[in-house]
Amino acid sequence: MTPPPKSSATARAFLKKNAPLLEPGLCLEERPLELSEGVTIDLWGSDALGRPVLLFVSASIKPPLFDQILDAVSRFQETPGRWAGRFQAATDARVIVVTEKFSDDLRRRMEVFARAVPLRVLQLQLPTTTKGRPEVTPIIPAGKPDILALAQDISENTRAAASRFLSALFHIRPSFQVQGAKWPILLTGVHGPFGILFQNDGKLSLCCSNENGATESIGLVDDLSVDMALDSLMRQQWTGDSEAA
Repeated sequence: MTPPPKSSATARAFLKKNAPLLEPGLCLEERPLELSEGVTIDLWGSDALGRPVLLFVSASIKPPLFDQILDAVSRFQETPGRWAGRFQAATDARVIVVTEKFSDDLRRRMEVFARAVPLRVLQLQLPTTTKGRPEVTPIIPAGKPDILALAQDISENTRAAASRFLSALFHIRPSFQVQGAKWPILLTGVHGPFGILFQNDGKLSLCCSNENGATESIGLVDDLSVDMALDSLMRQQWTGDSEAA
């Protein structure tokens, strides 16, 4: 792979072809989305549950970006009928911000902003050599999720299987990071996100890549599905750990 030069335009072109690098199951559309005159989203698509995702790429986060995000999300939600048949839960638009530079001051601002908008911030480092690999680091939400609090969103008939899976996440070896104060929960290994955990209508599902590189989704409803999901995660971790070595 030829190392791309560092620029927002290059990052956008790279992500169009490598969207699952940010989040397994993420699919981006080929054409920009015009929300209204003068308001266009270059990168947009849907997550593994079919919900809309608006993607913003910036070399560094500056104040105008906050206005752009609010404007885009509000205009997207103003016309729910426009998205009928295209998305599941079109009003639940999520936002992913991809940046190269990040600071503690920006973290504080974005954390406040995330209280109003379903927001995830990822730091992307593109490779500088032909043998290098892109690295994705989740910035916001940060830290481990409160599993007990999140488990309250899960329906009672699937809670036993879901609780078993959630408990096992912190005991898998090689270990990985479990990040997110709210759903969805991002599972991050040595090279970045490799799994994402959704809660939808009280049901829990894991989306991750299989051995062939394709994305698969596993509903966590019983012991068998939990075993399959844990096996898939461990395979991903061993693969990533071997490549890192």
